[in-house]
Amino acid sequence: MSQRSTARARLPIRGLAVTVLLAIVAAISLFTIFHLPVVQQHLTPSPAETTVANFYRAVHRQDYTAAYAFFAPGQQAIITDFAFTLSAKLLDTTQGIVTTYQEIHVGQDPQTAHQVTVQERVTRAKEGSSAHTYIVTLTVAQQGDGSWKIASETGI
Repeated sequence: MSQRSTARARLPIRGLAVTVLLAIVAAISLFTIFHLPVVQQHLTPSPAETTVANFYRAVHRQDYTAAYAFFAPGQQAIITDFAFTLSAKLLDTTQGIVTTYQEIHVGQDPQTAHQVTVQERVTRAKEGSSAHTYIVTLTVAQQGDGSWKIASETGI
């Protein structure tokens, strides 16, 4: 084959490579345009998620008075600050302190726009023992003043 034939044979391959490259760039651009707002929205926690994160931050620091402040008035009517603190300290002693907490699910019933369910994966560790991980479900409700408070929980 002559040099001219070889050069002509490469032209379609180069054209195909450029076409494929342009298609990839276009696909990435479309994906970014349509999915970036969804990703950005997920990166910004909702007020309910922030309430739960702040609650667990206080529990992690063993600041149970601060954690108790994230309970809604109805929840505070069920358990006193003293009883909550005693219960939390008992868990710390028997199962270890909260070492990590991670949001694993957020759900909102369209019927109740002012109420959100947040599930957290909580890990407790006690020196000399293996870590214990469990799931806690918290219902967070918007209060009359606009703040979000924990209305119910399945554990600490």
